[in-house]
Amino acid sequence: MNYLLNIDPRLHTTSEQIQKLQWKLPTIIHVHGDFTEESAKNFRQEMEMAENMAIESKQQHIPIVIDSFGGDAYGLMSMADAIKSCSIPVATIVEGKAMSAGAFLLTYGAEGQRYMAPSATVMIHNVASGRSGRNEDLQKHSNEVDRISKKLFREMAKNCGKHESYFYDLYKQNEHADLYWDANESLKHNLVNHIGVPKFKVNVSLDFSFSL
Repeated sequence: MNYLLNIDPRLHTTSEQIQKLQWKLPTIIHVHGDFTEESAKNFRQEMEMAENMAIESKQQHIPIVIDSFGGDAYGLMSMADAIKSCSIPVATIVEGKAMSAGAFLLTYGAEGQRYMAPSATVMIHNVASGRSGRNEDLQKHSNEVDRISKKLFREMAKNCGKHESYFYDLYKQNEHADLYWDANESLKHNLVNHIGVPKFKVNVSLDFSFSL
């Protein structure tokens, strides 16, 4: 993620003044690594801070850069709730990969504000169980996994303007195997709206006055 900071070159700006301008720089959240309870907690804190800073600086969108293999579904849902409760629209940007939970998170970017690098990859699949134990417990866990999977697929479809079973139907047509999509395929299904990574241009001006 790149941005440009434009300051009038005729001004002599001290380092202290530059530091005071930092709040005017774009607030960007990076989602890297695995989705865990801890990373979800950090994400919620970052979202709250980003929202406050964006309101103060009049930033119109909060960019979330995703490069992740995914992880915990409950962590994902917590992060999604943080996005949905934010008063500033979110722009999601895939750099490298958005897989599993990362692919679902991608769709919580506002319509028209979902981006994907040309060489990036999206992977969609069902929520994994990965649990052993008593049959009774396994059945209950299986029911919970099925509930979460259906919920996430419905929300993904809603976020992308599709009928509620759209992505799950594609997953079933692929014989429940992982769906790997490049940028063009993701654009075709409206998972993303643009191919390419946006740049931010920030114009900052300083006003001086003299008085006795």
